Amino acid sequence: MRLFKCLFVSVLFSFIVPHVTYAQTPTGAPRAAVVPPATTSPNNGLQQAGTFAFGYSVVPQDGQDAIGWFIAGSGRVYRNATAIMSLHVVAQLTGEYDDRRTEQVVENRRYAFVNGLRLCVGNRRVAFFGNGLVGVVSARHSVEESRFINEFTWELGGGMDLLLTGRTYARFQVDYRLGDTDKDRRVAIMSGLTIGF
Repeated sequence: MRLFKCLFVSVLFSFIVPHVTYAQTPTGAPRAAVVPPATTSPNNGLQQAGTFAFGYSVVPQDGQDAIGWFIAGSGRVYRNATAIMSLHVVAQLTGEYDDRRTEQVVENRRYAFVNGLRLCVGNRRVAFFGNGLVGVVSARHSVEESRFINEFTWELGGGMDLLLTGRTYARFQVDYRLGDTDKDRRVAIMSGLTIGF
């Protein structure tokens, strides 16, 4: 009878000990790797603390399109935790030219300096943005005008930056420009390069 009791206790103890040991040493248990989604990693988000962009612009209009250029710079003032959205301060300088030769030479010159805010959404490969800009435009619409006329202007627009290599992006942008006169209300189509830093 004593032998039976000893055998019963030993069998019972053999079932209890492994469970107690496993509970006391959880480090030996396999753990599932927790990998956060790629979209929430800041390394895959918007990387640019600032940008410098330049390129070519076309303003469609009756008779003859105006051809020009643009230079723009931006600096980031906010980026959310997942780095898929950021807010930038923007400054942009543009120049446009429309020379027409009919019975008299008509030289249209327009230079604008605007600044404002830009909201960007995307990741390190492609970023979509929209901006609201205000500033001043200096324009001369005829050779008969001896000086440029300065007027208030503001712009609404948007576009995208597409990664080419390293920190170089291709930029495509469309702006709707509003001014004091009908001649200053126009749509500008721009393309060029963006360098991020």
